[in-house]
Amino acid sequence: MSRLKSTLSGMGLGVLGTMISAGLDFALDYTSPSTMLAKFFDSHNKKKNGGNVI
Repeated sequence: MSRLKSTLSGMGLGVLGTMISAGLDFALDYTSPSTMLAKFFDSHNKKKNGGNVI
């Protein structure tokens, strides 16, 4: 996403590039099944929400 951000920044639309880049990153992370599975298992292990899946 940095190419999109740098292109928009070069056109004088740096804030818009940052918002679009963050939005796309969020959408792609949210739709990733592995991310959702890792968050599920992380919330159900001994040390809840500790960041470790194991």
